Amino acid sequence: MSKSANFFEHIGQEVMEQEQPLEVNLTEEQLNAELEKGYASLQAGQTISVTEAFTDIRMKYNKS
Repeated sequence: MSKSANFFEHIGQEVMEQEQPLEVNLTEEQLNAELEKGYASLQAGQTISVTEAFTDIRMKYNKS
């Protein structure tokens, strides 16, 4: 399995383990703007490791 497929599988598992359903209320324009911001950050080298990202998420939502 590729790294990206494994990453998205892991995200899917994290979402499924939430006690509340994931709800996203963005218009198409808002979603596009957020994706553009993320892409600009990536191009600028403003990234963190997947491990650090999920550690931050777990801390934010008190998940072990």
